Amino acid sequence: MDWIEKLARDHGTGGWQTLADMKRFGEAVASAERDRICAAIKAEDDHCADGDYMMDSDDCIRVVRGTW
Repeated sequence: MDWIEKLARDHGTGGWQTLADMKRFGEAVASAERDRICAAIKAEDDHCADGDYMMDSDDCIRVVRGTW
């Protein structure tokens, strides 16, 4: 069971017509958030690219959390 289905089963679909509608919405939100995160990391990496510095995973985590 994926997280969207678990949420729906635990709390109801919150007015969505069907579980399938809720799953499509959740997948669209997750996709948009992945795109936003990747774009933020890419932009910061491009900004830091002057010289020999390369962002590591900790840097990427800080970008995602907004603490970079």
